[in-house]
Amino acid sequence: MDDDGDTLHYELNSVTLRETFTVDSATGQIRVKSGVTLNHEASASYMLPIRVRDGFDEDRDSDTAYDDDITIPVTVVDLDEPATVAFTPSSGPYEAGDQITATVTDEDDSFSIDSYQWARGATQTGAFADINGATSAAYTMTEDDINNFLRVTVQYDDTHGTDKTISATTGSKVVLGNAEPEFSATSTTRNVDENTASNMNVGAPVSTTDNDGDTLEYRLTGTDAGSFSIEAASGQIKTSASLNFESKSSYSVVVEVRDKKDSTGAADTDWDDTIDVTINVNNVDEAGTVTISGMESGGETLTASVTDIDGTPTSVSWQWGRSTSASGSFAPISGATSASYTTVAADVTFGFLRATASYTDPQGSGKSASAVTGQISAGNAEPSFSSETASRSVPENSGGGVSVGSPVSTTDDDGDTLTYSLSGTDASSFTIDTGTGQIETKSGITYNFESRFFYSVTVHVRDSKDSAGNANTSNDDDITVSINLTDVNEQPAITTTQTAISVAENQTSVLTYVATDPDNSNNEDDDAANTLTWSVETADDGSFFEIGSSSGVLTFKNAPNFEDRQDAGGDGVYNVTVTVTDNGIHGARGASNHLSVSKSLAVTVTDVNETPTLTTAPASATFDENATGVVATYIATDPDATTGTMTWDLQGNDAGDFNITSTVNGTAELTFKNPPDYERPDDTGTNNTYDLTVRVRDNG
Repeated sequence: MDDDGDTLHYELNSVTLRETFTVDSATGQIRVKSGVTLNHEASASYMLPIRVRDGFDEDRDSDTAYDDDITIPVTVVDLDEPATVAFTPSSGPYEAGDQITATVTDEDDSFSIDSYQWARGATQTGAFADINGATSAAYTMTEDDINNFLRVTVQYDDTHGTDKTISATTGSKVVLGNAEPEFSATSTTRNVDENTASNMNVGAPVSTTDNDGDTLEYRLTGTDAGSFSIEAASGQIKTSASLNFESKSSYSVVVEVRDKKDSTGAADTDWDDTIDVTINVNNVDEAGTVTISGMESGGETLTASVTDIDGTPTSVSWQWGRSTSASGSFAPISGATSASYTTVAADVTFGFLRATASYTDPQGSGKSASAVTGQISAGNAEPSFSSETASRSVPENSGGGVSVGSPVSTTDDDGDTLTYSLSGTDASSFTIDTGTGQIETKSGITYNFESRFFYSVTVHVRDSKDSAGNANTSNDDDITVSINLTDVNEQPAITTTQTAISVAENQTSVLTYVATDPDNSNNEDDDAANTLTWSVETADDGSFFEIGSSSGVLTFKNAPNFEDRQDAGGDGVYNVTVTVTDNGIHGARGASNHLSVSKSLAVTVTDVNETPTLTTAPASATFDENATGVVATYIATDPDATTGTMTWDLQGNDAGDFNITSTVNGTAELTFKNPPDYERPDDTGTNNTYDLTVRVRDNG
């Protein structure tokens, strides 16, 4: 109400509620916003804040401020809304064996299901018969439902009432859940050649259709199933053994198939379809067989015969041939054109015979078959070396006539007298006993492991007969023999030639020894080289010396003094013995087999001129003026001074004012040349301090 009759403007004062309601700004009419549906179950009431203004203030000036407001309650009236039913899956095809689920929804606040009942009917609008036991929301379709529609009736309660019902019918019929596999025909034929190997395909797999694309399984039954097999996954028939047309030309089997499901798709072990298969065996022209009888030896008669599985051979002719191998090329033997053949010496040489028959059988003419003998043995067995490892060993440094291992092993089935001989790269370095095959070292040959450790020879043997037993000088067999020299530990040698040496006193160095060992060569293993060790014998004057165990450097333990001789003879000549020892054959291969060599050395210690020493040498002295006499006394010693004479002199700034006089060898007195005058100093600094240096020297 507005007393002035002004035009009023209304507004809903809530941004949130404006999503649901609108207010006509001119009339104040409240409306539900277009596109919005009120749901009692979501919100049963609303409080709408409405405000109004007339566009003027109290002075009738324009004004945009709102003049009054009011909150208006809006109640949403609860209506009885029908429930709805939805199927999962929502549409077909519905297949037997699958599950269909009914879901009921109701917008009212309180909602509960009392019961479900499924029914089936031939039409959507016709009569439906209840399905016994189908009283839950989910139902698994069976074979009885095939070609029927399904209807579910739900009884429920909600806020607006009890024992309400609602029904829904599927939009399509229930169909077959699983299609059974089928053969394309009731019978079929397959062919296979006779003599086909086992596990070979018999024609193509039998043809099967399965609309569901299921994995199929096949099996074989029937009268002749034992003569064949079938691949369970593919239906491919296979041979179980080679078939013979002449024994049986046709077989009958039955192939069965299944997809391991019933019509609903449930697991099932029944076989679904069968097909009769006739398997015909194709007659194949088969080769004949030649058999050779008789002893396969020189001079013996062999007899050949031919048979053919296709029938009895006729018009048979023969040809014999010989070859050096059973699979080689056979050369025809002139005149050998009958079923029987007597072997000759050439057949022993070649080794193998072949009999070939040309003939006609029921399949036609121009047929051929052959057979090869085993190796034709000789009338005389040739000697041969056994399969022994042809390797021998002999120690290095061996003299002539030493057996190199055992004799080579030879067999001769006839027990003939055998003759042995040598050839090959190193045959000149050895001999062989022609009667026993014993290899021996040869006189005049040096067998040195360090320069060569391997030899190779070829041993030949003969029994002086050919294969027919006639005299023959050809060698019958040979064997290559490797001869290895075995390493023997050899004594090292000291190559240093000195037996006497002179060394100056006051030093320790004496001599560096060098040694060689024959075992250290290019033939030795790098990882096991022979190591030499040096030592000093303690006899004589050895206790005064030491030597580097690996370097061979000989030194005095303490520097010798020519003037103080410690050697046993007291003559300044020190006698020492140096020894070098190897570590056996390469250390690890013979560590206990040590060899050594010693050498004596006479070491003469020579005299060296040594510097004398001032043992008494005053650094300063005080002397009265005008006095005479000794200013200072100096005493010197000389390590060499057994007979030598020492001399004295002066140096320095004031040396000219003094005399130095030797009283006895090694002693000298310092005096002024003239008595000093304190008031008249004569020193360089004129401060009565005289500076000079006293020197003593030996006579060399």
